[in-house]
Amino acid sequence: MNEEGKDLEGVRLYRPGVIAAYTVLSGMAIGLLLYALNLLRRGQRWLGVLTLVLCGVLFILIAAVFTMGGRMFGLGLLGVLAAILIYQLERKPFDLALERGATPAKWWPPILFVLAFLLVLIVAAGLFGPSDLADLP
Repeated sequence: MNEEGKDLEGVRLYRPGVIAAYTVLSGMAIGLLLYALNLLRRGQRWLGVLTLVLCGVLFILIAAVFTMGGRMFGLGLLGVLAAILIYQLERKPFDLALERGATPAKWWPPILFVLAFLLVLIVAAGLFGPSDLADLP
């Protein structure tokens, strides 16, 4: 964890509400990525790296399930619960970081990452996913 008096001037952190929204909308993957970035930027290296590893595993799981033609309905409810938890965990550290000079990061750049990830999933599903055409006579 950061030293108590360490200056965070110029450090950009995502707001807890933004992280929670991305957690719900992306099935946790993007929200966990943003949370990990906040942890790393505040100097919480081990927790940030651990969260990044979890995020990577989740990206691979989502890509594999989507490519195989599966659905992940249960991830929606889990995403809502994770969003509530992350919001509660991040609210106070975010406010303290603002007091120490950090600034809120813009909310929209992660959307570009989401769109790129969706494009990769669609291409992967088209190339490697199950083909419905094989069932035609």
